[in-house]
Amino acid sequence: NNTTNNNNNSNNNNQSTAEVVDPQLSPDGSMVAWVSDGEIYVQAVRHPSNHHNNSNHNSNNSNTSNSSNCPIQITFGAVPEHGIRHGVADAVCAQEEMDRHSGYWWHPQSTGLLVTKTDESQIPFWRIDHHHHPNSSTTTTTNGPSNHTTTPSYEEHRYPFAGQDNPRVQLAYVRVDRPSILHNGSSSSSSSTSHSQPQQMARDNWTHGTWFDAPREASEYLARVHWIVTT
Repeated sequence: NNTTNNNNNSNNNNQSTAEVVDPQLSPDGSMVAWVSDGEIYVQAVRHPSNHHNNSNHNSNNSNTSNSSNCPIQITFGAVPEHGIRHGVADAVCAQEEMDRHSGYWWHPQSTGLLVTKTDESQIPFWRIDHHHHPNSSTTTTTNGPSNHTTTPSYEEHRYPFAGQDNPRVQLAYVRVDRPSILHNGSSSSSSSTSHSQPQQMARDNWTHGTWFDAPREASEYLARVHWIVTT
């Protein structure tokens, strides 16, 4: 978690303080992906032995290989405050009804990701009050017992009621440029270009991603994703 959150790059400042959701290692073990603030990020995995050797070798250099191994943003355009997110499974249709708890899947050869875009912007909020954990304030009187005033805390979730709209779900394939991500932050990379090049490649890959046509009816019911490996 420290690796994924230690990100000082200005393009990912929002991600650095957001919650990390659904981390997944690539099939070849060289990269890790996760969702943060509605977007997917990928980062190279640095083995502890390599990090130790590189840190000793570069003890007098502030730009060690691990310090510049920044997360690379893979998806773009999420608006979490309006219910638009990439790589997550919505709570009701996906998780509760279909037991699908992930919204992205690695290619078996670690060369790309299948990614969901979930749009819940049209789903109304449902408030859940927490009466068992009230925020309470107490006023003391001189001639009688204390008067207690409680204000229940609550949480809000978007909930698709029966007969109303469900989340809109789309599926896309996005290429992950493995060589540039693994090279990002290596000792042979300059500090000024080690992050900008793979990040720009990732943005280009997102722009040229392949979006799949969902079934005309009940397109939101994406239950499972499986890869068919052809030879």
